[in-house]
Amino acid sequence: MLAISVKETKKLVKGAQYPVLEYRNSSTRGFRSSIKIKDLGWFRLDFFIPGDGTSSFPKIDWKDHNIIDDETSNYIKNPENLKKGDLLVCVREGSIYLQKGNFYKIEDIKQETINRWTKVQVKVVGYNRWLSHYSFRIASQREIREISLLKLFDEQVPSTSIDKSTRKIDLLPNEKKELLLGQIIIRSVLDPWRNSMDIIDWAIKKIEPSLKLKRDDFFPIMQKTLAEFCQENEKDNH
Repeated sequence: MLAISVKETKKLVKGAQYPVLEYRNSSTRGFRSSIKIKDLGWFRLDFFIPGDGTSSFPKIDWKDHNIIDDETSNYIKNPENLKKGDLLVCVREGSIYLQKGNFYKIEDIKQETINRWTKVQVKVVGYNRWLSHYSFRIASQREIREISLLKLFDEQVPSTSIDKSTRKIDLLPNEKKELLLGQIIIRSVLDPWRNSMDIIDWAIKKIEPSLKLKRDDFFPIMQKTLAEFCQENEKDNH
């Protein structure tokens, strides 16, 4: 199902069509009607009209079960059932060492019950800090099937072991690394608080200090014109 945006926002382009994961418009809910757009998240339903040309959405709750939405459908509903050795998928980069979408194996787990609410925290392989289970989801059925096939053929299961000596940016493929560095440079150029420090030093020390960037990281993109950088990344996003 497609929906057409009738609002111009930071994420939405007025008049553009977007694939819908679900919407909630039942009159019995007692909440504001909302819609979930693939890859963008939740919005007010009145920001959109149906893509079929009708003027409004039916007064129902609807979900497209044909679109895989791993992050929502595999939310950890019973964290108390987690155990050592389970594979989790990162959904929130709460640490500079975690990467969204990567698999992590539980090395240790602890539970604490507070007023009938169970607080669950985990440690993953290679990282000695306790992390909230809300930073992860369980693997989807599709991912479990893929992992089972890897085991069947004695191939390595793709879990990530955190190595603190490796910077997160070095784990990115080149095209994503260059895009991220380009975004950081642009933010540095436009930062009204930048003083006499040059653009790259300001980017390293003030824009993204947690990434532990070095001047050499920026060398490849500094060899390109703005037009070349835009053309390459426009192509990558199509």
